[in-house]
Amino acid sequence: MKRKKLPTRRRLALRRVVWALLLLLAVNHFFQVGYLLPGQAVRDEEEREGTGRTWTVESRWVPVLYRTHRFSLRENENAVLLGNTYFSPFGWQTTTGCALDCSEAAAVHAAEHRISRDGKGTVDCYFGRIDDPAIERVAVSIQEVTYYDQGQEIRRELSRLTAERSEFLTRDGRTFFWLMEVQDGKIAPEQITQPVLIAWGEDGTVVAEFTIRQGSFGSYG
Repeated sequence: MKRKKLPTRRRLALRRVVWALLLLLAVNHFFQVGYLLPGQAVRDEEEREGTGRTWTVESRWVPVLYRTHRFSLRENENAVLLGNTYFSPFGWQTTTGCALDCSEAAAVHAAEHRISRDGKGTVDCYFGRIDDPAIERVAVSIQEVTYYDQGQEIRRELSRLTAERSEFLTRDGRTFFWLMEVQDGKIAPEQITQPVLIAWGEDGTVVAEFTIRQGSFGSYG
C-alpha cells in the first residue's frame, strides 16, 4: 500500500515553518537575539548583568510597553535581578535589565529601574531585598530637588509608593519588595528627582532611610 503524499499546500506550509525555525536558530546563534523560549532570554540577561543563575520570585506583564512585555523579579543569594523580556517576530528578546548587589550586609537593599518605549510609555520600578525581619513597611518617596542651599539639596515630595508586609514577596527564606508605576507625564523631563527608600519597624520607628543610588534606565523603539 502506497503512502499518501501530503497535499502541496501542507508541504509548503511545513517547509516554511522549518525554514523559519532554522532562520531563528541562526539569528540566535550568530547575533544572540531571537530566542525560542523566554528562559533563554533570561539566561542571556543573567550573563550580561553578571548575577549568575537566578530564580523567579514574581513576573508581571506590562502591556503599556509592548503587548508581550514581561518583567521578572529574580534572585539568588547575592543579587536581585529585574529582567525584561518580550516576544517579537524574531522570537523572545531582552531589553535593559537591572541587577542589585545584595552581597554586603544591610537592613534593606534597593534599586530603581526605569524603562520606556518611544510613543508608548514609561514604567518605573523600585525593588529590593529586605534582610531585617523587623521591617514591616517600606515606601519610596519621589522627591524633587527644588534648589540648593549652601551645598545641601532642598527637596519636596511629589509622590509616594508604599508596600506593607502583606505585600512583600518571599522565596527560599528571603523577602523582597517590588513597587511599580506607569509615568503619567506629571513629572517634566527638566525636573530633578530622587527616589528615597524609607523602611519602618512594627512600632513605627524608621529602620532605614536613604536615597536610592543603584539603578538602570533604558529605552527602546
